[in-house]
Amino acid sequence: MKKVTMTLLTVFTVSAAIAQINKGAWLIGASSNVGFNSYSFKNSPNESLFNINTKAGYFVIDNFTVGVNLGYFNSSQSGFSSSTTSIGVFTRYYLPKNFFLGVGINSVSNSFSSSGTSSSSSSTAIPMELGIAAFITKNIAVEPSINYIKGDDKGGVTYNGINIGASSAIGLNIGFTVYLNRSGE
Repeated sequence: MKKVTMTLLTVFTVSAAIAQINKGAWLIGASSNVGFNSYSFKNSPNESLFNINTKAGYFVIDNFTVGVNLGYFNSSQSGFSSSTTSIGVFTRYYLPKNFFLGVGINSVSNSFSSSGTSSSSSSTAIPMELGIAAFITKNIAVEPSINYIKGDDKGGVTYNGINIGASSAIGLNIGFTVYLNRSGE
């Protein structure tokens, strides 16, 4: 037990000594599935898709941020529409060499409407991420990551914003993040 405690203390001290993102900095980011698409089909109604996922966080200590995230997806076609909104909180810890680990909890709300009939549902999801902040300037980073999402027994995991009732998902993501008030390295 003494060796484990000493190892953890050493790791924490070393990572704090080479802090890359200082207390008081902010992050504002958007994921790669930010977009709007409109599809035209020959024999069926046109479909429009809109999807945005954003996050904002504050570094409460060096290399550790807490924040909120918000996601919105809308799909509409003649006589049918669906939307999914997710809101939640997250934490992220930055390791040496700009690697990060993150975890959060999201409340996910879905609504569907088709030919005058509508329904809605809600669920909870726990997103986890492992990635790297690849800074292209002092304050802007491209962030590729591996993401795992665990939903509750009602689902909570979406595919391109559409709730498919899955209980978990794993995938790759690329986001862009702006770091405000970040001191130089």
